[in-house]
Amino acid sequence: MAVLFIALYLTVQVLLQGSRKWSRICELSDFLLVSLPTLFSAVLVALTTVAYYPFTRFSGFLTSLSDFMFLIPAAFVLACYPMGILGRILRRQMHLVSGTEYVRAARARGLSENRILRRYILRNSWLPIIAAFGNQLPLLLTSTFIVEIVFSIPGIGSLLLKSVLERDLPMMEGIIIVTSLFTLMVSFALEVMYQLIDPRIRSNHVQ
Repeated sequence: MAVLFIALYLTVQVLLQGSRKWSRICELSDFLLVSLPTLFSAVLVALTTVAYYPFTRFSGFLTSLSDFMFLIPAAFVLACYPMGILGRILRRQMHLVSGTEYVRAARARGLSENRILRRYILRNSWLPIIAAFGNQLPLLLTSTFIVEIVFSIPGIGSLLLKSVLERDLPMMEGIIIVTSLFTLMVSFALEVMYQLIDPRIRSNHVQ
């Protein structure tokens, strides 16, 4: 969800400024974030930050604030691809909504741009973003396995790899069940958000 809010904030700021220069920069950034493979990004970030974050000392237990610092490079790598996808979709959707008739009517009534942005543009741009975020979740879990191996973080990815190499079938089944339940829970939460944002979906379910 942090990826969604970061992409939302950056896109809103670019749209408010209306600068073609910043729009081009955001388009280039989204292109690079989407194009770079997760393995390449993980290795590149690990090589550039190894002097500041000794990854091999990470024990997997978050007992102090300094332990969270070890997760910053890994979290950044995981956020790259979803941030590029969500930022691109959100920017395109906001531009489409900005040209609709009800937005032009709101401007004709003299409403401020901030109120139009919050009440009309953002609210009607959320639905494709929620759907895209749900589609990115399985890919995010897959990328977690690669990132954990590159950054030497003991997690569910390295545990699954170890269980496969040791042919530990009960452990493999447990990991698959946990990840599947997590995906279903997030999908259910996104469905609830979908109905809260768009009441028309809720009324269709009732009918």
